[in-house]
Amino acid sequence: MNKISNKKSKKKIKFTRVLLIGMFIYFVSVFCIQQFKINEYKVQEEYYNNSISELEQEKAEYEALVSESNTSEYIEKVAREKLGLVKPYEKIFIDVNK
Repeated sequence: MNKISNKKSKKKIKFTRVLLIGMFIYFVSVFCIQQFKINEYKVQEEYYNNSISELEQEKAEYEALVSESNTSEYIEKVAREKLGLVKPYEKIFIDVNK
């Protein structure tokens, strides 16, 4: 009887060892996969933070342009450069060498 119970306890020990080793391997693999995903998410976060800072800078430039667009100097500048308008007393000289 002692041999039978000894075999059963050995089988139980082997089964629990295999189960523990399997659980250990599972948890280590899950941990490694999560670390890879965390690193990937950190790279994405850095990319998005850079994109946000670039967009904020662009927004600031546009806000400055909007605030500047209401001034008479800006309106005159646009009229001269884009529309080719001049004041009535100004003379236009054209460089023929260009």
